[in-house]
Amino acid sequence: FLNEKQAIVDCEDKYLTQLKLVEGGVPVPDSALVPTEEMIDLAFEKVGGKFPVVVKTLSGTQGKGVFIINEYKALKSTLQAIWAAADEVEMMFQKYIKADHDVRLHVLGEKVIASMKREVVDNDFRSNVHLGGKTGKYKPTKEIQELAVKAAKAVNCKWAGVDIMFDTKGNPFV
Repeated sequence: FLNEKQAIVDCEDKYLTQLKLVEGGVPVPDSALVPTEEMIDLAFEKVGGKFPVVVKTLSGTQGKGVFIINEYKALKSTLQAIWAAADEVEMMFQKYIKADHDVRLHVLGEKVIASMKREVVDNDFRSNVHLGGKTGKYKPTKEIQELAVKAAKAVNCKWAGVDIMFDTKGNPFV
């Protein structure tokens, strides 16, 4: 394997990945862990206190376990339902960044070896290809390549797929 076991384990936990990216100086959306129902309000305020808010399970790939909530009642009842079904499910909130696409860069060592643009799926906010997202060519700038390499290093991966989205001002977030 190219990546060490600990890097793989760390990257399977979205919140731990966020922490490592922050420690590495990588720009990420404001995020907060939501371990219990009592922490919903505090976590919501930590990510800006505005709707919509992104809610994620800490594990999951291909866009599974990621959804957007647009109002407080739905936020609370959705989390209550998830925890009622499986109280061990860990959740996090992220500040919502409106975007019509993201980019994925594949990093090997200290070099970007491939990149693509992924369009958001119709009637969805996710850009995952298996959900119907369309891919296209993307030529990353030197700065975006450096950001992808920095992100891969922050999570101790020799080979990584780094997803980057841009806010309305063009600021990148991993």
